[in-house]
Amino acid sequence: MTSEMTRLCKSPAAVLEVGGGTGCITEVIARGMNAGDHLDVFEIDPEFSRLLSRRVKDDPPFQHIRSSVRILNQGIEKIDRQATPVRTYHPRGFLNP
Repeated sequence: MTSEMTRLCKSPAAVLEVGGGTGCITEVIARGMNAGDHLDVFEIDPEFSRLLSRRVKDDPPFQHIRSSVRILNQGIEKIDRQATPVRTYHPRGFLNP
């Protein structure tokens, strides 16, 4: 799923991951990102949020985009609903807004 997403997204991309957990999928997304891309990860669990923050700071796969990643320790219901997504990825393909 993530390889298809990173292949189909054109830079600069803004990616939103909901429920980053331990960062396994976050890392795959990061590997496919380019300079100028941005990643927001919503993680409601404080321990997972701290783990993700440490991984972004210390792990090599995040080195090239470290300054473009935000780990948000809050539920997705806090997202700015005024923003209009350009494209939403679903495992069966992109959905139009």
